Amino acid sequence: MLVLVTGATGLLGNNVIRHLLRQGDDVRVLVRESGSLTAVKDLNVKPVLGDLREGSRIEQAVRGVDAVIHCGALIHIGRKRRAESFAVNEQGTRHLITAANTHAVPMVHVSTVDTLAPATSLGEPISETAARLPKPSCSYVDSKKAAERVVQDAANRGDPVTIVYPGFMLGPWDWGPSSGRMLLAVAKHQPLFAPTGGLSICHASEVAAAIVRVTSRQLWGHKYILAGENISLRHFWRMIAGLLGKRKPCIPLGPVARWITGTAGDLLTALGNNEPDFNRAALRMSACYHYYDSRRAIAEIQYRVPPIRQCIADSWNWLADHGYHCEPRIGEDSPSPAFS
Repeated sequence: MLVLVTGATGLLGNNVIRHLLRQGDDVRVLVRESGSLTAVKDLNVKPVLGDLREGSRIEQAVRGVDAVIHCGALIHIGRKRRAESFAVNEQGTRHLITAANTHAVPMVHVSTVDTLAPATSLGEPISETAARLPKPSCSYVDSKKAAERVVQDAANRGDPVTIVYPGFMLGPWDWGPSSGRMLLAVAKHQPLFAPTGGLSICHASEVAAAIVRVTSRQLWGHKYILAGENISLRHFWRMIAGLLGKRKPCIPLGPVARWITGTAGDLLTALGNNEPDFNRAALRMSACYHYYDSRRAIAEIQYRVPPIRQCIADSWNWLADHGYHCEPRIGEDSPSPAFS
């Protein structure tokens, strides 16, 4: 089978490629002309130069493949880069859906739990069928919701598509780094304050394995949450700090502190070109309970949820092995699930 993968240099896309190659599939990857090929340089893949915003390039990339796995996205949790986010996330998805429909090619669309409702408590995680209550507005959330509407319209007209919703992914091959930045930030800054929301921590390799399983088994017309263990951000940051031997955060970042910090971030944005991570939209997101229920994926596609400690260790140790930090590695009690 020949599979086109977008977002090949990102955390999830790179894990997807490695799973596809391991099971003997041929892989075509879409890469930007200005992008780095470091993440795929040692892999037996067929690069196609192009950008998700270029409809003609997308059509050429899709032509001749047996399936598309759409991992590519612009992730910016803030107010800026809105037009760019919609161009990449919504319009890019539209180009892929159009090309896939033209050539009768099925597609797995990688959405995000950020398009789903927030939970009200740790004991009531959100499933695929829960009502779509809004998350705080930001460029990423709004553009990914728009992209999902494009895919849902295709599904409604009978196109062979499946939508998956990853949680907060950690694991190897985080070339950005992307989510690994949180581990690096907790280690470097040793913050006293921690956000009051929560996350659903999953392993990027297991998310990738589930996506490849969906593609290989041609399970079209489904929706699967691919999340993990639900944990408050405060406890997650304390776990990271404890594993790394760092000072643990002890003060919740309450509404007043969020307002002050977010206002400062927005002021810095107004004075310069770059929007910092501590902008108001990002802090609102950090106060949400991103707790999700992966039982459908576990039952139907044998999705695995490793312990949070293993997710942290696999991410941290990969970053160490690839020069992103010089801190000691985290000891591993169990083998990595990189290709389980």
